[in-house]
Amino acid sequence: MGKEARNRQRRARSTDQGNTECRDPAHWEHWLSEGPLPGDDPHTLALLARLATEHHMWCKLTYLHDPVLGRGAVPVAGIREDGTLIPDRSGTVDPIPVVMFEPSRSVISQDSRTGTAHDLLTEALITAGFHRIAPGPIWSGRSAAGWGIYRRTDGLVLRDPDGAVYAEGRTALDPAWVSIATSLGSVLVLHGPCLGIRIPAGRTTTSYTIAERAEEITRGRQYGLLAGATVRWHPEPLEETLTWVLLPPGVYFQPLPIVYVPRWEFNRHSGPETFGLAPFRSFGEIPRAQGMVAHITETDVDFYRPNVDRDLSFICGYHALGGTADSRYAAWQQTALTARRLLLITGSREMPTGTTVQASGPEGFYEAAWNVLCESSVAIVTTTADSPAPLKT
Repeated sequence: MGKEARNRQRRARSTDQGNTECRDPAHWEHWLSEGPLPGDDPHTLALLARLATEHHMWCKLTYLHDPVLGRGAVPVAGIREDGTLIPDRSGTVDPIPVVMFEPSRSVISQDSRTGTAHDLLTEALITAGFHRIAPGPIWSGRSAAGWGIYRRTDGLVLRDPDGAVYAEGRTALDPAWVSIATSLGSVLVLHGPCLGIRIPAGRTTTSYTIAERAEEITRGRQYGLLAGATVRWHPEPLEETLTWVLLPPGVYFQPLPIVYVPRWEFNRHSGPETFGLAPFRSFGEIPRAQGMVAHITETDVDFYRPNVDRDLSFICGYHALGGTADSRYAAWQQTALTARRLLLITGSREMPTGTTVQASGPEGFYEAAWNVLCESSVAIVTTTADSPAPLKT
């Protein structure tokens, strides 16, 4: 079951907070919806599908002795094989490296029976293997089996045992931090909407003090909004692509708009073959996708199983980071809806983009793109602007 479906199962009430700052959970009643949204509410379903595609978020590297993490948490001597942290009071050991991921959006649900509020992204992470960071010593973290933190050229990626990306952040990798992480083999990962990374409106990095950040984290822990775990550190740069690429008609000298999807997106669905994709041989042998349609909106490309219960229909999706202001996406969207079809390509290699053209010219781009295509699987997918997954009754 994908994380979007897990999110929906936990929903009683939900609301899109956009960029609302999660600073004071005591005031949530002012921004929760007045009544429960039904499980088949189109707005809620669209919101959760979009959030499931938004992996990019604020990211910060620090250490466990950082004052914002509990104001003097007990130092740690190391990490046991089961992932639990070993306390140390000698003052002579290296600090435990910590990665913090703070989403820009929050989806808050409220249990209609108890009134307890939860962040659905946090709940999805806990369901998938992380642990809630409750009030108390933050160093009492446990491991998340199979999870890992991977290096990229411009930051870090958090992936689950199936290779699905749950968080991706851009940050400078301090050599000292990397060295300690490599030595230990694991790092502590914290994820949640109240980690003090984002700066509240009207404040600056200087004016938003360490004490205020620590208080924000304390509140988040009190309300059960933070998830954490020790996970395996992968010191080698990740070679497998994680990047979606949208290409216009004309690329490969064929008439359809293209979506290049990283193969890991289909791994949790037993691979792209599940949907009829086949290794590329020639443009005369491209199959039609089976049990899949592409739902195209002003900001999103979502692949769904048609005529399947909504909780099971979502496959994977892309969200234009520029939103409705992204003119390149708007042009691509129009061609995809006009053609009523697109060429879906999935693989593990990095698809060249405009920077490749600038670096090596059009010939270099096409040569690199052709090499990627020859190692990928393909299918023609029907596009629609309408909801592709009517509810079963």
